[in-house]
Amino acid sequence: MAFTVNNAYGGKTKDEEIIKRIGLTAVLMRAKNNIFNVVTPRFKRAIETLDLRDPAVKLLKDNDIYDWSPRTKMLLINLEGDTIVSPKNTQVAFQTMRRRGVGRDTLRRSIIRDSSLNHVTAVPAAMLRARNYFDRGFTGVRDLDEN
Repeated sequence: MAFTVNNAYGGKTKDEEIIKRIGLTAVLMRAKNNIFNVVTPRFKRAIETLDLRDPAVKLLKDNDIYDWSPRTKMLLINLEGDTIVSPKNTQVAFQTMRRRGVGRDTLRRSIIRDSSLNHVTAVPAAMLRARNYFDRGFTGVRDLDEN
């Protein structure tokens, strides 16, 4: 990905401008907004099979951050059907923390269930839930999921 971004922007474009352009591209892609549109078939197979011979897959596996317990209240928010960041990430983190003994008084999650949204267009809904959580805690967020 870094190689592709560097080639696409010639290494001369500021990070902020690159992020804006990538965001605009994601919005324009809408239904085609899928991480597998920007990776090679070989890398897609490596990701899907968790092929640790691939250095990027190995790095991702080595930096797995699910297995910990929050010390303060935490709300996990994800979009159901997100094709950029898999909802399974939130599910695995949530379930792993529950198995570590983190109860509902410390950890909850909120799933945005709107098939008309994608990774980019769901940002306002996620931000609203986060704002409500920061203002009023778990009681400020409707649609909390316990599973």
